[in-house]
Amino acid sequence: MPGPTQNAEYYFKRAYDSALAAAIHTRNVQDETGIAVYDIAASLSGLSKGLAEMAIGLRATYILLERTEQKLDRQRVR
Repeated sequence: MPGPTQNAEYYFKRAYDSALAAAIHTRNVQDETGIAVYDIAASLSGLSKGLAEMAIGLRATYILLERTEQKLDRQRVR
């Protein structure tokens, strides 16, 4: 069962994929409304990608923290 950061990564990736698809789909629309939709979709795509990267970094931080705690526990036992 995935943990919270893995779930976050999954949902951020889905949001990125959806926003990117919307940006691509609306890219060739010439009226002002289409351009605004493209800009919003492109912004959401970038934001979602950044959040996905943060989730990956957070998970890596937790892994390193756990390893550090294990090392400290081994040192305390000695």
